[in-house]
Amino acid sequence: MSLKEIAIIIAQGLLVLFFIYLIGVGLQTPRIIENLEMREDEKRIAPHKLGELFENINDNIKDEMNLDKHRASYQDALSQINENVNLAMLQTLSKTKNTIPDDEDLEKIQKLQQYKNSVSELEEFLDGVKTN
Repeated sequence: MSLKEIAIIIAQGLLVLFFIYLIGVGLQTPRIIENLEMREDEKRIAPHKLGELFENINDNIKDEMNLDKHRASYQDALSQINENVNLAMLQTLSKTKNTIPDDEDLEKIQKLQQYKNSVSELEEFLDGVKTN
C-alpha cells in the first residue's frame, strides 16, 4: 500500500466520523414548536404550563401592538374596511347586467361576505380584549 492510498483511507474514515458527529448533534438539538422552545430536561409541555405560555405570548403581542394606545385606530381601520367591503359588494351588484348575478359575481360577493364576517369578528374581538 502506498502512502497515497493510506491517506485516502484515513480521510474517508475521518469523513465518516464527521457525519456521525453531525447526526448526533442533530438528534440532541432542542426542538422549537410555534415560538415555544423546549428545554433539554422537558420533552413535553405540561398542560398547566401550556396556558401560561400562550398567555405570555398573547401579552407580548398585545404590548407590541400597543392596543391601549392604538385601540381607536384599529377600530377605525376595521370600520373603514367593513365599509369598503360593503361598497365593493354593492359595486359588484351594480355592474351586473342581468337581474341575477352570474356565477363569477356570486363567488366574488360570497368571498367579500366571508371577509366582512372576519372583519366583524375582529371588531368583536377587539372590543373584548383586555390589556394590562
